[in-house]
Amino acid sequence: MTLSQISIYGENPSECGYCKVNNTRVGTSISYGITSSHIYVEDYEELMLIGWRRSGNYFYKPIMYKTCCPQYTIRLPVNNFQISKSQRQILRRVDRYLDNG
Repeated sequence: MTLSQISIYGENPSECGYCKVNNTRVGTSISYGITSSHIYVEDYEELMLIGWRRSGNYFYKPIMYKTCCPQYTIRLPVNNFQISKSQRQILRRVDRYLDNG
């Protein structure tokens, strides 16, 4: 059995990109982090399914009760998605803007 290789960082305060607390952004967002130099697809998928996020080789999971702005994962069943009339209108508007400026 081959295992993924990870290094544990533990709790990690960081700057919040969404809000300011006391006019500062430092340390207001708290997540649990790991890095991986080698991770198997099955392990990666499991992390994603239980709410982990990834940036390069750094994986993190927000600690909801400690962070200033909780981040909730929203999953969309792509195979069942049907675009609405208003979504089509927005896409056309964006296309026109990209074509004409």
